[in-house]
Amino acid sequence: MVEANPDASFTWLVEDTSAGLLRRIKGLDLIELSRREMKSGSVLRMTREWRRVLSRVRERQFDLSIDYHGVFKSGIQGFLARIPLRYGYRRGGSKEGNHWLTNRQLHLGHRRISRYQRALALSQFVVATEFDPHMPEIELTTEEQMRVNPILEVRPLILFPGTSHHGRNKRWPASYWAQVYRRFSELGAQFSFGPQDHELRVDIEACLGNEIRCLPPLSLVELSHVLKHAKGLVSCDTGPMHLASVYGTPIVALMGPSDPVLNAPMQSQGMLLPSVPCAPCRRRDCQLLICQNTTTPYQVIRKTEEMLAGFQ
Repeated sequence: MVEANPDASFTWLVEDTSAGLLRRIKGLDLIELSRREMKSGSVLRMTREWRRVLSRVRERQFDLSIDYHGVFKSGIQGFLARIPLRYGYRRGGSKEGNHWLTNRQLHLGHRRISRYQRALALSQFVVATEFDPHMPEIELTTEEQMRVNPILEVRPLILFPGTSHHGRNKRWPASYWAQVYRRFSELGAQFSFGPQDHELRVDIEACLGNEIRCLPPLSLVELSHVLKHAKGLVSCDTGPMHLASVYGTPIVALMGPSDPVLNAPMQSQGMLLPSVPCAPCRRRDCQLLICQNTTTPYQVIRKTEEMLAGFQ
């Protein structure tokens, strides 16, 4: 949309903790909402931050807004700022009364479509034409480029075993990851761990009984660049998996409890689905995790071999 409308100004309203990659996209301005303030528990601080952001939205005098989320908090700013054209989804495609906050609404023919399909359909509705999405170029600083260059020389197969603490029910057993690593270690497999994955890393190292090859700690911008040029990625349903999918990097996605329709990556052929009657589910407190435990290392290894066979 940005490239198709070079004379238009685009601004993204986003929580600051989610703005990492967006800050690097050329032609895109940001209005950032402080997550710390909004999660402070102080009504005074939350109200002050909310009014600050609303003031900035009003100052810009936007011609239109596009609400991709379809919930109350994503639609209320545009409504209160009196933006003339407020695009969103009809009732059924939105929730929490969001449809009362928009005045140009897309009717989704089917509710059970992926988030990518939802966003693309709304974007095409706004510009009244079809187009193919692609990931914009994200430039690295000289220092960032120097950190990732040694990694790019070997184009690794990346194993990303971690998840956020919120999504820990999506994790695959450490012993299974160890078997996959053994199979592909000679082909350049390297683990990538996030800041919350220390215990998982220790468990995997204990299974292997030796030191494992890992990517160095990377920022989100650096990791995105490495994912773009990797041989492939094996991961659970995580942010890096979706990021790699957007870049067109081959993936093997262990979907576990995740909905394979709503949470489908752009490369849906890379999904590996569990054969259990309880999946998908939203029970984050599940102690059995049979959806991941019954996805065997053999299945993942075979799927990864198929992925690498088509690697160019």
